[in-house]
Amino acid sequence: MVLDVLKLSNEEMLEYKKEYREKVKFEHDNLRYINDVQGYIETAISLLQSKNFIDKVLGFAAITGRRVAEIGSTAEFELHTPQHLIFKGQLKTKESKYYDSYVIPILMNTYDFITHFRFFREQYTKYLNNPDGFHNSCSKDLSFKVKVHFSKFVEGVITPKNLRAIYATLASNEFNKNTRKTHQSYIADILGHSPDDLNTVNSYFVYKLKE
Repeated sequence: MVLDVLKLSNEEMLEYKKEYREKVKFEHDNLRYINDVQGYIETAISLLQSKNFIDKVLGFAAITGRRVAEIGSTAEFELHTPQHLIFKGQLKTKESKYYDSYVIPILMNTYDFITHFRFFREQYTKYLNNPDGFHNSCSKDLSFKVKVHFSKFVEGVITPKNLRAIYATLASNEFNKNTRKTHQSYIADILGHSPDDLNTVNSYFVYKLKE
């Protein structure tokens, strides 16, 4: 009964989809600048050594492009190469058969990253495999702290979700130079979207590098 009340009508669903498409189009026409790539990455790396849980989550999310809830609750990483990791623990996955694990680039040396992340997982176990608890307890602090740490490096208001879009921009610029893939296809791969889905990734084209 509750689900029936919450369910959108066909007209409401069409309006929602229309508003979403308009929002994505507006963002594509008005990309925001990443003003200081080096400063952004250095700040993210420095947060890995913070004594604050929220700071660490934001640092790991910025470096890997994983959702903050994945970092806080479900993410697992293994070494692959000096610049790539094997990631497991993706949330929001409709077709889980595709995502047991996959390779992602990160914005720092993977050996140092693994050392920091292992310590993080050992130190903070409260929200392990509990993304709902993590979200309910940490969302406000994450929204506040992401602005404190990263606002000066990008145009516009920044949110935790934006860390994923910034990562996508930086990773594609750095690691997609010698492939035949479009930026759209490459970003879809490293964000873990379905192999035949090039639409969802459109919402992550929010930023561009300032030349």
